[in-house]
Amino acid sequence: VDNNDDEDVDSKNDSGKYKQEKEQIKYSIKEVVFLSRHESKSGSPSLTVHPIGVPRASKWTKNMGGHAGKCPPPSRSMGLVFRELKKQARESGISEQFQVTFEATHHGPYLRSPAMFLEIGSTEENWVRQDAGDCWARTLQNTILSDNNGGLSEDSEQQVVVLSLGGGHYVPFINDIVLSSERVTPGHMIPSYLLDDVIVDDQEEKSEEGEREWEQAIETAVDASYNAAISSNIIDNGEIVWERGRNATSCLKVYIDKKSFKAPARQKVIELLQRMGLEYTTKKRDAVFFDHP
Repeated sequence: VDNNDDEDVDSKNDSGKYKQEKEQIKYSIKEVVFLSRHESKSGSPSLTVHPIGVPRASKWTKNMGGHAGKCPPPSRSMGLVFRELKKQARESGISEQFQVTFEATHHGPYLRSPAMFLEIGSTEENWVRQDAGDCWARTLQNTILSDNNGGLSEDSEQQVVVLSLGGGHYVPFINDIVLSSERVTPGHMIPSYLLDDVIVDDQEEKSEEGEREWEQAIETAVDASYNAAISSNIIDNGEIVWERGRNATSCLKVYIDKKSFKAPARQKVIELLQRMGLEYTTKKRDAVFFDHP
């Protein structure tokens, strides 16, 4: 799905040959929500939320879908949905059976509209549970299906989008950060296994642009997260206004999981964020940092 984009359509002519026609479809998509099932080796019951994308090009496989090295903007409703999901799971009594958690960015598809996956996991027995489906239905009814600006709060322009670097496939520290403030919503979450080669060796192979691939992965996630953060309030003639290296990022902040990086690698990540003009912290309980855009 491409928002406000021409689409190529194959149609058959009288001679049996195919020709391409272009049709401009005018519409506006605020966000795309995928209701899906989650699978895991552990088979643990879970209710999960995650953005989509494949930020690390060399880690892409066909099964992931999407485009290698590209990320759509994460939905700005993720924080709101997650907080309501936790509430509904607790009130319905399934929170002791189902893990409620964010997952890191790890698969496609690719689209241009903000997007998120909302899932029930992790086995067929869990997928068909009525109480899990009811929990998600109440969550959606109270958030993105409400009449309150499509689920976004009235002060959504004051949201703080938090991108995370490090950690595993599940992201418990983002769970805690999002639950700590109603202003916070997650951006992309890049796990350690996509940043396992952050090193200080200057001889590491670089791209034609002079960047290492792990740097490109972070920049891809930052660009998409920032685009989501400012999608409703900083637009000039349809173009997003942002220049790298300029500190125009009060609505986007970065959490670095300190345990995920050895000191030299962590310093390299910090230097990259500083060059991009981004605010960052390694302290999960830094309430003032996360709560003030």
